[in-house]
Amino acid sequence: MYKVERAIIMAAGFGSRMQPVTLKTPKPLVRVNGTRMIDTVINGLHENGITEIYIVVGYLKEKFKVLEEEFSGIKLIENPYYDECNNISSLYVAREYLKDVMILDGDQIIYNSQILTPEFERSGYNSVWVEEETDEWLQTVEDGIVTSCSRNGGKKGWQLYSISRWTKEDGQKLKRHLETEFVEKKNRQIYWDDIAMFCYPEEYRLGIKSMDKKDVILQVKDLKTEFKVSKRTVHAVNGVSFDLQRGKTLCIVGESGCGKSVTAHSIVQLLPPNGYIAGGTISYYPEDDVCKVLSSYKRTGHDIRSIRGKEIAMIFQDPMSTLNPVYTVGSQIMEMLKSHEKWIDKKEAKARIIKLLGDLGIPNPEIRYDQYPHEFSGGMKQRIMIAIAMICNPTILIADEPTTAFPIHCARPFCRTIYV
Repeated sequence: MYKVERAIIMAAGFGSRMQPVTLKTPKPLVRVNGTRMIDTVINGLHENGITEIYIVVGYLKEKFKVLEEEFSGIKLIENPYYDECNNISSLYVAREYLKDVMILDGDQIIYNSQILTPEFERSGYNSVWVEEETDEWLQTVEDGIVTSCSRNGGKKGWQLYSISRWTKEDGQKLKRHLETEFVEKKNRQIYWDDIAMFCYPEEYRLGIKSMDKKDVILQVKDLKTEFKVSKRTVHAVNGVSFDLQRGKTLCIVGESGCGKSVTAHSIVQLLPPNGYIAGGTISYYPEDDVCKVLSSYKRTGHDIRSIRGKEIAMIFQDPMSTLNPVYTVGSQIMEMLKSHEKWIDKKEAKARIIKLLGDLGIPNPEIRYDQYPHEFSGGMKQRIMIAIAMICNPTILIADEPTTAFPIHCARPFCRTIYV
């Protein structure tokens, strides 16, 4: 068993996909829920007793100096090549510290510090088993050893994450190979991960560190959603990435028309006929520890319909256009419930709906059950929309424009939430 003694955090890049936010603030220093992303990484390392930390900086490097004042054990390493080379340059400038080391990105959010445990058996990456098709880097593992890695993804393999551990021996190999590729061959437009995976795979016997699926329940990676309008293509969402942690609330903010609602609709495949997911992956990790790549599902297929509404539900921003005026609110909630729980007794289903209406603050729910949408105020219609989304006890709740006459506090205790 080996143990990590130090960490290298990669933080030199532009963060171009988050512009204009990153025009004045490097991506790792962007605050999410009031906390800088890199702070969650540093705190996670400290919680695991890893206090010797090297941060490779480049873009807006002066902004990182505050970290040396706020945290003990931090040393900044400047990457002078950050604006002309790929991230191989960042590890190259930190190559002297490649022994018993953890390498990770600074622009991620670590909610569960257990994924940064220092103990490991072989050099390699934190990885998650993927059952279905993905276009992320995917490893094939036999008897605990990585035998190959596909840049183009695939299915039934181990998807690697940007957290890796390296023994002293493998770290020194990595140092030597970095010098060969970066200095001698001037191969400067590759990822540093290419070294062990593709340039010199025969010289490493990498393993994996299986990551607990409880850490991440939904991962959106480099999502691109487009619309065909007349003879042109509208790029509504271009390169959006985020992780939703179990038990956490994630807020997506931005100006009107920036693609928040389109992102939400893409997750559950509720795009209009002229809309489609053009790239990236949407991966859902349910309780059974299996990865379901939602972006690969047909929008009208059984696979996505069995998840939509039952496991991942959505509250739409306009109840006036969503509720059907010719059906009672009770029958509309019943339709959602029966579509996923066909075996449920009607009397039991009605009692469950009435209880939920009461829990959501609707007075006289037994009477209101049989009323029509026009008999409800705007705020009460919003509560009906919450009830439709909540009736199947979803694992994830997506709330579109929750601040618009929306009593979101009613729904928060029930499930994990994405606000858009």
